[in-house]
Amino acid sequence: MRGITRVGVASVILLLTSFHSVYAGNPFNGKAPYERFCMACHGERGESKLIGVPNFSRGEVVISSTDPMLMSVIKNGKGVMPGFQGQIKDAEILDIISYLRTLF
Repeated sequence: MRGITRVGVASVILLLTSFHSVYAGNPFNGKAPYERFCMACHGERGESKLIGVPNFSRGEVVISSTDPMLMSVIKNGKGVMPGFQGQIKDAEILDIISYLRTLF
């Protein structure tokens, strides 16, 4: 019985962690590239006032998106947002995403 319980708990933990895929990024390193590439539209603390631009300070988009999803949007753009493929390194994008998750 104990073996089944441990397997069940391990399965739930594995399921929950894989559901919201997160890559390792450093939020402390993400602030500078965020300020350089993102702040003009998304605001200093993620509090965009522009129509159609997510307000990260309220968790918009960030909460419901995985890191790979956010990385794709940053690289390829979406809606009014331009893509930054080739302008921002993947490691910096992960740092930016990590920083975004600290804003709400």
